[in-house]
Amino acid sequence: MRTTNNSLVLPSLAGAIVAMIIAGMMDMRFGDIIFAGLLGAVAVQLWRLRQQLEELEEHVINLDQQKTPTLPSVSVSRTASSPAVSTSVSAASTPPAATSSVGNPRQDTSSELQPGATTRTAGTHTASPPSSPSNADLAQQPARVAAKRVYVPPPPSAVELQLRAFGNWLKTRNPIALAAVAISFLGGVFLVKYAAEHSHFPIEYRFIALSAVTIGAVMFGWRVHARNNAHQVFAQIVQGGGIAGLYLTVFAATRLYALLPAQLAFVLMVGIAVAAALLAVAQNAMSLAIIGTAGGFLTPILVSTGSNNHIALFTYYAILNLGVFTVAWFRTWRVLNVLSFAFTFSITALWRGDAYHQEDWWSTDLFLLLYFLTFAGISVLNALRQPPNLKGYVSGSLVFGLPVAAFSLHASLVHVFPYALAYSAFGLAVFYCALAWTLHRQANANFRLLVEAFAALAVIFASLAIPLAFNRQATAAMWSFEGAGMIWLGLRTQRKLPRFFGVLLQVSAGWSYLHAVIFPRNATALLPVINGEYLGSVLLCGTAWFSAWLLHRHEDKHTDQPLASYERSWAVIALWAGCAWWLLGGMNEIHARLHEVRIAAVLVHASLGAFILWFAAQRWSWRLPATMALCAPGLGALLALMQLAHVNDPSHPFMHGGILGWPVVFATQYALLWLHDKKTHADTPVSLCNALHVINYLALTFIISWEGYWQAAHHLAGVWPVLVTGVVPALMLWSLAHVPGQSMLVDRWPVAQHSNAYRIQAAMVLTAFIQLWLLVVNVTNAGDPAYLVYLPLLNPLDVTSLLLFTTVIKWWRSLDNKQQQAVWPSTTVKPLVIIALLCFIWMNAAVIRTLHYEFSVPLSMDSLFESTLVQTTLSIFWMLLALILMLHASRRKLRVLWLTGAILMALVIAKLLLVDLAHTGTLARIISFLTVGGLLFVVSYLSPLPPSSNAEQSAE
Repeated sequence: MRTTNNSLVLPSLAGAIVAMIIAGMMDMRFGDIIFAGLLGAVAVQLWRLRQQLEELEEHVINLDQQKTPTLPSVSVSRTASSPAVSTSVSAASTPPAATSSVGNPRQDTSSELQPGATTRTAGTHTASPPSSPSNADLAQQPARVAAKRVYVPPPPSAVELQLRAFGNWLKTRNPIALAAVAISFLGGVFLVKYAAEHSHFPIEYRFIALSAVTIGAVMFGWRVHARNNAHQVFAQIVQGGGIAGLYLTVFAATRLYALLPAQLAFVLMVGIAVAAALLAVAQNAMSLAIIGTAGGFLTPILVSTGSNNHIALFTYYAILNLGVFTVAWFRTWRVLNVLSFAFTFSITALWRGDAYHQEDWWSTDLFLLLYFLTFAGISVLNALRQPPNLKGYVSGSLVFGLPVAAFSLHASLVHVFPYALAYSAFGLAVFYCALAWTLHRQANANFRLLVEAFAALAVIFASLAIPLAFNRQATAAMWSFEGAGMIWLGLRTQRKLPRFFGVLLQVSAGWSYLHAVIFPRNATALLPVINGEYLGSVLLCGTAWFSAWLLHRHEDKHTDQPLASYERSWAVIALWAGCAWWLLGGMNEIHARLHEVRIAAVLVHASLGAFILWFAAQRWSWRLPATMALCAPGLGALLALMQLAHVNDPSHPFMHGGILGWPVVFATQYALLWLHDKKTHADTPVSLCNALHVINYLALTFIISWEGYWQAAHHLAGVWPVLVTGVVPALMLWSLAHVPGQSMLVDRWPVAQHSNAYRIQAAMVLTAFIQLWLLVVNVTNAGDPAYLVYLPLLNPLDVTSLLLFTTVIKWWRSLDNKQQQAVWPSTTVKPLVIIALLCFIWMNAAVIRTLHYEFSVPLSMDSLFESTLVQTTLSIFWMLLALILMLHASRRKLRVLWLTGAILMALVIAKLLLVDLAHTGTLARIISFLTVGGLLFVVSYLSPLPPSSNAEQSAE
């Protein structure tokens, strides 16, 4: 491959000229400008040499692949009648001697199979090349050919691709002509400035000469275009430079020297814009339109005098945009449209930052509205001839970037007026909605994607009007909705960058909202719920959930368009983020403005979020929101309990509106569980559903018990408040202690569908609590009946204890053998032993309480231990109890029960010897010893030890 030296001349010259122009615009010295030109030329040469090196590498690789030998294919033919094997070889390439060609390395010498060379017979398959090698040659052929490793260069990077594209553009755009126009344009600008500072000739003649030169350039370029088709690019460049010069001449003559009246200058600029548009359209020259447009936009910047006449500036730009609109009527040049859009709003934003005054807002805003309508019309004109490619940066930036740029600038102008942004957002929503509806009625396939984009923008701005009407969270809401729109666009167009930018916008929106909430500017009284702070959090929640739905739907339905590996968790993160915004906004609103009803507000807010998540899960066919919905009421209940923990006064669940909130949250929980069970194919794990049923039932028991205790404590005295905490769990256990088929509650939902969860798991917790209650209350409470006379075994505490014992026994007997085995798998210790032990403790406590109320015995441990009446009574009571047990065991022949009574009797004897013997002189101790001794005689006569099962078999 031979490269001539001339191939590097033009690119090097173009690089040197561009570098010198940049250095000159940076006000460098002459020597620095020359050095910059040399650097530019060297850089271009290095780039070109690298391209040539890559081409040579690719050529060498291709030659190596052509020379690589391949394994010959061997076909074996067998016939049904003969075991002989016939072998034929078809070579993919000829021997090396045939492939070598001196002086012509690219000569293709590979042999090809002729048509019909492959024949098939019954049971025989042969392939015969034109020249088949003999068996001897085949024997000499190596069996395997080592595969040669071929170096594959890495693919070019994005920067290299852009540089190549720029190089190709320079090759087709005549770089010398481009450099000439650029230098001439800069020279004209410098000439105008020099003429303004040094008046050597009358100013009128200077402008006449400049006008003649620019008009001559346009005419010359048109003449070249009309005569010679080989110089089309050169002609378009010359015409573009002339048009830019005309813009410069008219603007300078009007603004710098007032040689032309404003009306005439306006007409002339309109004429130039129209002429540039006509020339570009007539020649189908987008470059000409770009040059003319860019020159027109740069003219006011280059010759600016600092007069700050914004009306003249914006009128001038409106005329330029009118020219672009005219071109868009005939040609679909999206690059030109975006260039005009970028120039217009960038320069407007710069002027807004440096020279804007508040009294100029109305005129500036009118021009901003004019620009917005112009570019919106350009988007429609482009789609009329060619469907918009929202995947590309050009179309997407104009469709989605226009409302963002226009609304941002508009917001900076009218933010001082109340509700101005809200009305503006609503107006934009109406405009986009009407535009989408109008295009939809045209039934044009080119408008389909544009209609969807305009409809999405209408929804975004309509929703944005809500927070803007109530608070200052405009930035957060706008970024959040824009982020959702970018995610939708990225999924629609299969691009990662818009999706990433959309997520970044939503994160920025959340940070902005948090900053506004944590550091409020002023503490103004706002209406509860209907205020910007709360609605802003709701909007952030909605956009996060909407983004989660978009990502989940795309991943579920578009398996052929998978998301990137780092994007697969975005849907779950967005869903959790939406829940966090819902929770944060609600808690902040409740703390700030709903403090008096905060318990009800927390519970109702959690219930509402649970229903939203549930119905969203059914609509999206997504398991995770349904699971979160089932857990949301429980989270709300936990937050409400945390609120109650911070109350200084004695708290109870029904305070601060809880009397309304708790029924709502429990009804919500059971409604969602019922809806879940109603589904034919429920996605939530069964273990989680059972756990929620158990937790909900126990939580309901806890809330009722707590509220009942608090109400009883405020209206009753004595033991009554404590009894409520035992009666309520006993009633809840009693409702589960029925045999299926004999109770409406057990035979209906939810107990019937979740029998193990309620009748075993929840009941076990209730039983354990009841047993603990029996132990603690009987040991620590005096059992004061308050308003009633204390009667042994008929007082409120003893009656309640009997009720609790009966409930536990009834529940245990309602279980079948399998369920009892699941509850109590141990075979060494029976559940009856625990019940008997608790019953023994209760009966002793009942005896002690009777002595306390009848004989005024103090209920302290020291007083009870030192009291001879208590100790004597307990000894006699234990002995009577042992006698009853042993008599019953003897009649029923229950050896274990008899031994239990004997152990209790042994304890009585030990108690007599260790405790009661210390006070043998008292009458009570003497009575204790005599009574116990007499009972021992009765036991020995009436209740002998029952025989064991082996002894009974021997007697038989």
